[in-house]
Amino acid sequence: MADKKFKPNKKTTNDGLGRSVKTNGQKAMEAETLLLKYAHVRSNRHLEDYHISDLLADIRHLCHRDGRDFDELVADARMHFVAER
Repeated sequence: MADKKFKPNKKTTNDGLGRSVKTNGQKAMEAETLLLKYAHVRSNRHLEDYHISDLLADIRHLCHRDGRDFDELVADARMHFVAER
């Protein structure tokens, strides 16, 4: 995936679910903001790679608790990412 250049201004068409259309840059910024809040909760002010893996592991625990299929959700997220990049 690293071979494709990030296009921060690219917008995707409306998904039909009434969600607002945002640029890839806006989506990345929102994710970064949430990850920085997560890092702060973990008593660290700087975003590190391990915060991403820790958050994914914690989300996996949440899915397990609630009976959700984490791997299916990740596969769905990958399809969205590929379509939007």
